[in-house]
Amino acid sequence: MRLFIPTLLLTAIASLGLTLPAADDLDRLLATAPPPAAFAAFVATKPAFAATKETFVQATADGETKKDFWVVRDHGKAVAVLNEGDCQLDWITARPDQTKELLELPRVYSWVSLLGCRISTVAWIDGQGPSGETRTHTFDAGGETITLTVAETWAKKRQGDSTYTFTLKLDPVLGYVWDIRTRVAVDHLEQRKDKLIRDIELLNVQPGRLSDPWPDRARFERTVTSPPGETGFLGFANNLVAGDRSDNNGRLKMRDGGLTAFISDQDGWGIALVRSASGGAEQCPNGTCNVWLDQHNKLLFPDKPGADGKYVIDARWRWVGLPPQTVAEISKQTRMIDFGEKAVMIRLGIDENFDDQPLPLDTAQRGLWTWGLEVGGEHARSGTKALRLKGVEKPDGNTGRFIAPFVPLDGSASYQLTAWAWVEGGPEASFFICSGEPKVEVGPMRSRSTNRVGPKAEWQQVSWKISGRGNLDLRFVLLGKDAKAWIDDFSLTKL
Repeated sequence: MRLFIPTLLLTAIASLGLTLPAADDLDRLLATAPPPAAFAAFVATKPAFAATKETFVQATADGETKKDFWVVRDHGKAVAVLNEGDCQLDWITARPDQTKELLELPRVYSWVSLLGCRISTVAWIDGQGPSGETRTHTFDAGGETITLTVAETWAKKRQGDSTYTFTLKLDPVLGYVWDIRTRVAVDHLEQRKDKLIRDIELLNVQPGRLSDPWPDRARFERTVTSPPGETGFLGFANNLVAGDRSDNNGRLKMRDGGLTAFISDQDGWGIALVRSASGGAEQCPNGTCNVWLDQHNKLLFPDKPGADGKYVIDARWRWVGLPPQTVAEISKQTRMIDFGEKAVMIRLGIDENFDDQPLPLDTAQRGLWTWGLEVGGEHARSGTKALRLKGVEKPDGNTGRFIAPFVPLDGSASYQLTAWAWVEGGPEASFFICSGEPKVEVGPMRSRSTNRVGPKAEWQQVSWKISGRGNLDLRFVLLGKDAKAWIDDFSLTKL
């Protein structure tokens, strides 16, 4: 954490010809509403960081296997996990009072099942994910700080290299803090239609359960960024539709020294990735993934190489927890994006009767985003509205599909899915709900589908007891040319 220095001292420093780093948005927030030094006692006892490889059982399609992960601990308690193969660092908590000695990983551990908040450890320069021919992740010995160094090189598509450093320390106000440096140098940039492709994704940051559709599991209500040309913040609610629309027309372009923040959890805390002020570095808009709502933090390569013939991006960041006082100050300074539209979002864990649908995009309610499905009042089993479907002759990969994330399930539990359907159409009309690709054949669908119902001038129930699954990719499917269906009182609940 930077120190806030009195004006007289600043004047004295300037008279000696010295300079201080320019304040970024986090500095300004902490100065405006200073949080208490809640972790001073932990700092006084001095952290003792160490990273070791630990083995955990993981479930695969071929059965169980054992896999090693790097685990960062402070005085023996887990702070972060490095998934070296996936190039992601999963930060469990910013708060030293919440660390635990016993670390349990999900049986299928990935960015779908995070412990805390993940960040990418390499540049995404050729699309999503790592692309270098060589790559290493190395921790130093640890102690009061610990540093992860990630080196990557390219030799085929370009000549270049990158070095990322992630240094973990303990701050009396913010708790655990990561100081990050991202440096990428390449000998040439790609061209598309005679235009240099200068944008590069330096860091991708994603809190776990950010897009989780279960209302009792959702963690953060809003994503907030720092737009240029103003001092406040721009926000959107963490529902899938708002996330999809959030970066349209470059809305999320970031100002110098700005931040990406996720606020807030049940204790009022948030998480932020702050890019240190650099005197006006040219930037790209952030991007929001419309599946997981992670933020793609980008910068631009310079349009010309340096004296050594390399295009270089060298940026510094802080990855921090935000105390409730800071979250409250951000909230006071945030204007929400006015999308000017509504969308149907099917909620889980309740009896969804669609009466208040479509929902405004500033809602913090979670649900499955439907592709173009609407509600209407021609038929309604309860209330005044139901979900409307149009029939298709041949199912394809998009038929009835909800935008991911897959609905996460507890593989050791059972769930009950029920819905009521009013179906109109010819004898070939058939409605069902399934997971995965919709197939016309009934046989292969029996373990991953509801029963099917055809045309009838009354409401018919479809149901499905689900067990032994880790997730679902739900689809509402209506087969039959010119068929119509209305769906009401949908429910997916854990038994």
